[in-house]
Amino acid sequence: MAVEKQKQEEREKQLAQEKQKQEERQRQLLAQKQRQEEEQRNLVEEKKRQDREQARLASKTPFNNPRYVPTLAEKQKQEEEAKALALRIAEEEKAPPTKSFTSDDYKYSLTPEERQLTNSFEANKGRLPWPVEKGYIIEHFGKNKHPLFNITTENYGIDIKTSRGAGARTIFAGEVNSVINIPGMGQTVLINHGTFYTVYAKLAKVNVAKGSKVSMKQSIGTVSTDDEGNTQIHFEIWKVGANGQPFKVNPEQWVAQ
Repeated sequence: MAVEKQKQEEREKQLAQEKQKQEERQRQLLAQKQRQEEEQRNLVEEKKRQDREQARLASKTPFNNPRYVPTLAEKQKQEEEAKALALRIAEEEKAPPTKSFTSDDYKYSLTPEERQLTNSFEANKGRLPWPVEKGYIIEHFGKNKHPLFNITTENYGIDIKTSRGAGARTIFAGEVNSVINIPGMGQTVLINHGTFYTVYAKLAKVNVAKGSKVSMKQSIGTVSTDDEGNTQIHFEIWKVGANGQPFKVNPEQWVAQ
C-alpha cells in the first residue's frame, strides 16, 4: 500500500509538472500571437501613412492647401508675367541702340562707296602724294628729342617744312569732315576717306567747308608762316579700328618717299 501510494504521488507530481509546462507553452504562444498582432498593426499603419504621402504628392493643390484656387492663382501669375514683360520692353525701348565692333565689322557698316574708298586708300599705301607740293620732314612720327634741350615729345603725325605761301592739298579723294581752329595749330581740316582720316593743321587760310567733296591733290588752303619765318604743315593719318575708335598711324609709311 505504501509503495502504491508513493507511485501515485510520483505520477501526480509528473502530471503537475506537465501541466506547468503546458501552461508555459500557452503563455509563450500567447505572447508570440500578441507580437504578431502588433507587427500586423504596425504594417497596417505604415501602409496607411504611405498611402497618405502618395496622395499628398499626387495632389495638384500646392502645399496641400485645400483653400487653394487654381484659376485665381494662374490668373495672378499671368498678370505678374505680363507686367514683367511690359517693364522689360519699356526698358529696352528707353535704352539707346548700341553697336560693338569686332574684327572688320566697322568696314561692313560703311556704305559701298565708303568701302571702295577705304580699299583704294589702303591699296595706295606708300604711294600717296604729300600734303604739300614740295618740302621736307623736320619732325617725324612718334617720340622726338629736342635738339637743344633734354626733352622728348610725342608727335602723332609729321611736320613738313615748305616754302612761304605754299598751298596745302589733299593726299586722296574724300569728304571734308570738319574745319576747326585749334590754338597753337591754326586752321585745321579733317578729311574722311572711309575708315581713314587725314588731318592738315597749321593752315593760314582754308578754302573748303564741312561736307565738301575733294579729289586727290585738290587745294584746301594755304600753309601758315610763323613769326620766325618758318612755314610748316602738321599732317596726320588716322585709321578707325575694330572698336570703331580712330588711332594714329605713321604718315611716312603711307606717302611716297
